[in-house]
Amino acid sequence: PLIIFLNLLFAIWGRFTTKILKFSLKGMKVVVLSQKQKAIFVANGFKDLEVIGNSINFPRKAVNIKKKNRVIFAGRLTIGKGVALLIEILPDFFKKFPGYEFFFIGEGPLKENLRKLARRYKGVKVTGQIPHGDLLLYYRQAKLAVVPSLWPEPFGRAAIEALSQTSPAVVSDRGALPEIIKNHRWGVIAKPNPKDFLDSIEEAIKKNDYFISQIQKDFSQIKTMFSSQVTEKYTKIYQKISK
Repeated sequence: PLIIFLNLLFAIWGRFTTKILKFSLKGMKVVVLSQKQKAIFVANGFKDLEVIGNSINFPRKAVNIKKKNRVIFAGRLTIGKGVALLIEILPDFFKKFPGYEFFFIGEGPLKENLRKLARRYKGVKVTGQIPHGDLLLYYRQAKLAVVPSLWPEPFGRAAIEALSQTSPAVVSDRGALPEIIKNHRWGVIAKPNPKDFLDSIEEAIKKNDYFISQIQKDFSQIKTMFSSQVTEKYTKIYQKISK
């Protein structure tokens, strides 16, 4: 009964806040981060929407260095971000790739679970929160980044930052993540279940040289999509508003 009541309360609150937003944003240009987010807004009756992702700082040219046998997860250490899924597949991962390191960068409620796992598997590294410049260095050195989110990501900054450092990414098919990765070219889009995600990691490691070469080949396009194009879109909106 309590759960039913809470669900009803949240539903009423959701409808109420949606009506307030629609009224307050009437006649205004609304910027959303992804096509997935736009679809949600459209389904709730919003109009005049513009899709503009967050801008990422890219290096002048694609990174070309020897990668380490390393996989990176960066983000909140929560179930919603897919960390419990990674914990579940790590034993099988290290059976397949015993010489690899698996880094968890960030803070969250599953940090202690990861520390316990690190005492069992020397390849598990838990760094906590680190400066952003250091994070980019980790991406640059790694063969692979993973974004196994269970909840629908409105954007997917971690995947783009990995690409900016010429590192392929395995991402879940939730939210806007499939909009970022060209499947089987810049990485792999996987279902967030243990078998599919582990199989996708295995594919990305085995095809790592190919994925990196395609990211390097497409680097100008990637940089335009997630950097200069963002600035141009906002500039056009401001110019239109100021007339």
